Amino acid sequence: MKTFRHWLAGTLTVAAVAALGGGAPMAQTLTVANSAPAPALGLPSVTNRQTLYIMNALYDPLTEVDGSGEALPRLAQSWAVTADPTVWRFKLRPGVTFHDGSKMNADSIVAMVDYLASDEGRGVFTVVSRNIASVAGAQKVDDLTVDIMTKTPDAILPNVIASLYIIDMASYNDMGREKFSRAPVGTGSFRATAWSENEVALERYAAAFRPAKLDNLRILTMPELASRVQALASGQVDVALTLDKDDREAVESSGGSIFTEFAPSVNVIMLDMVKDGPLKDKRVRQALNYGLDKTFVPALHGETARLGGQPAARTARGYQADIAPYPYDPAKAKALLAEAGYPDGFKMIGEIQGNLSGKATYEYVANNLRNIGVELELRVITVSDLIARINGAKPFAGDVFGMNFGSAPIGDMMRSINSYHSCDHKPTWTCIPEIEPAIKAVNAEFDPVKRAAGLRQIALAYHENAPAIWLEETVSFHGVAKQVQGFRSENFLIPYNEISRAK
Repeated sequence: MKTFRHWLAGTLTVAAVAALGGGAPMAQTLTVANSAPAPALGLPSVTNRQTLYIMNALYDPLTEVDGSGEALPRLAQSWAVTADPTVWRFKLRPGVTFHDGSKMNADSIVAMVDYLASDEGRGVFTVVSRNIASVAGAQKVDDLTVDIMTKTPDAILPNVIASLYIIDMASYNDMGREKFSRAPVGTGSFRATAWSENEVALERYAAAFRPAKLDNLRILTMPELASRVQALASGQVDVALTLDKDDREAVESSGGSIFTEFAPSVNVIMLDMVKDGPLKDKRVRQALNYGLDKTFVPALHGETARLGGQPAARTARGYQADIAPYPYDPAKAKALLAEAGYPDGFKMIGEIQGNLSGKATYEYVANNLRNIGVELELRVITVSDLIARINGAKPFAGDVFGMNFGSAPIGDMMRSINSYHSCDHKPTWTCIPEIEPAIKAVNAEFDPVKRAAGLRQIALAYHENAPAIWLEETVSFHGVAKQVQGFRSENFLIPYNEISRAK
């Protein structure tokens, strides 16, 4: 800890330099506007985009996945499956420390994996636990070597483990969940100095193995789209995340630019195909897809629009270029409904998130489906409500809900299928029994050619069975001020350590 004498000496030194005409260098601060706070604050327990946009500054996983689905080194320098296909050996990066100065080593990884295997850990890290559901445990080999065991062979564990950010479990246990969520301790390029729902303040962690060029990072919560655009134009923020395509002119007129991120995610309206009712019939689910005029997607995204029709976006491993989205064919939709026993249509309830752009999409869908006799009543819920329903803490009140087939940060189609959209997920809303053997086989297949064939089989089955109304692949537009250099985003991950500000 610095004493007053140390502080005074430093102050006098700076003053002396200034007097000689040098002056202290200005601290570089980047201010970012996010569309929503991380639901668990500084705890990396969920993998929605608002959380990932922040967590990559604070923490590191063993691996990270690039925009092509390739696993790259992070805390782990290398890895390989052992003679036992259920054991992967990871070699850790030496010299890495947590923000409190303690060492990151094999014990750190084992402690984190053991915690997630506990009842308490699964309850806190529910989403992440689903992502790494194949992991059975971890064992220290030496200080910089750790074995991660899986319940069954997992061919893409290096990708899967990218969703697990490593926290300092000693600090977590000392502080408790609530305090740690506001004063998190990781190994990232920045460490938090203050945390609230409206603002996260971070400073450069000098000992980080991914050293930052910036001195400080501020991430503000600005739910209103117009507020984020105005804040960028006025210079209040340097980066405005998750804008609309129509904001390009306003951003560019202020000297900024738009960064377009093609995320590995397909936005959908999930259909509860397990619940008794019309949606249990494949013909009805197909009818809803044929009955939706998707010309609204280009209206939203312009030339960047990419229609959805399968459980993978084209930036995710498993995407099939020859699976075309459902065409708009209301006559066929009505014929399918009549064949299924619903010639006059039916009513259903949809639970949706209330942000403006999303709500407008759902309202368009509801109005459009009336043309084939389907009445969709929309009920707005919060993100927290949706997470609670998905995890089974609260029941779904409706028949459909807004969600996605998201591959971030794993970059593979099987992430969302294994975690949510299959017969094994509880609660269950998607179950295609005939494809379950292929799902299990793909998860255990190490041969890349055979695995690719299995992924194709699964993608075709999900397209055919239509467990969702396929909407569009996620496209994110980020406004970047002209003074910002090195900004990019892949898989909802922003490498803040690469960013600097022009002098």
